[in-house]
Amino acid sequence: SSYGGNAGKRSVPPGAPPDYPGITRDGIFFIDSSVRLSHVTDGRGARFAVREPIGPAEVGRLYRLLSESGLAASTSSRQLVLLDAEERVVGGITWRTAAPRVAHLEGIVVAPGLRSQRLAGALLEDFCARRASAGYVAVHTHFGPGPFPFAPGFGVDRRWGGLVRFLAPVPGGEAR
Repeated sequence: SSYGGNAGKRSVPPGAPPDYPGITRDGIFFIDSSVRLSHVTDGRGARFAVREPIGPAEVGRLYRLLSESGLAASTSSRQLVLLDAEERVVGGITWRTAAPRVAHLEGIVVAPGLRSQRLAGALLEDFCARRASAGYVAVHTHFGPGPFPFAPGFGVDRRWGGLVRFLAPVPGGEAR
């Protein structure tokens, strides 16, 4: 089926029920007007959903994974969760807006049993695509363990005091 549509506008396949999640040209689904759903694939081809958490239980599970991995996030963080086929939180990202159009990535985590499946890199790419489509120009993070020193597009920038990835503008993206 062809979904067509303009970037950022909801489109659905012909004959879909009214509550069918729409899809945009950039591959991000909209469950409703506030929840964006996208998908990433692991090294074995398994598909995982990425979205903002729905409810405190999902936030709690993400923070527990972060804590068990020796990472901490501030209480003012925003989150994205990584969900398996059974819709269990198996990873995610915590971040905050550091400056206008600049995201500070606080943490990224994947459940221990899935770490060898290259999900952290896929999750990071999804996050950067989301931020670029929202008008952000850079993602910044501190030095530390994890995928950042080896992540494509990230580099040491003394002016920023850490690792930075400059984002390419997305045509039709929101200005923030």
